[in-house]
Amino acid sequence: MIISESWLREWVSPDLTTAELAELLTQAGLEVETVTPQPMLGDKVVVGKITAIKKHPDADKLNLCQVDVGAGQNLTIVCGANNARENLVAPVALVGAVLPNGMQIGAR
Repeated sequence: MIISESWLREWVSPDLTTAELAELLTQAGLEVETVTPQPMLGDKVVVGKITAIKKHPDADKLNLCQVDVGAGQNLTIVCGANNARENLVAPVALVGAVLPNGMQIGAR
C-alpha cells in the first residue's frame, strides 16, 4: 500500500526524520519498501472543474475547456487530454506554475 507521509503525520507526528520514521514502522512490522520524495507544486497547481468543453477550432486533438478554479471567473484552457469531459475535477496548473519536469506554464 502507498501512503503519504504528510497524511500519516496528520494522525501522528513524532519528532523523527522521514528515514527514522520508515525504520520505526518497519521495526513495528509495517515494512517500508521504499520512500519516494514527491516534488512540491506550490500554490500554482489547484483543483479545477471543467464546466464546459468544445473542440478546438484549429486542432483535431485539442479541446477548449471552461474551468472553474474558484477564482470567481472561469478560465479558458486548451487541453489535449482524451479523458477531458464536462464536470471532471482535476489538477490545474495555473500560469506561472513550474512542473516537476521543469516545464513552465504560460499564457498562449
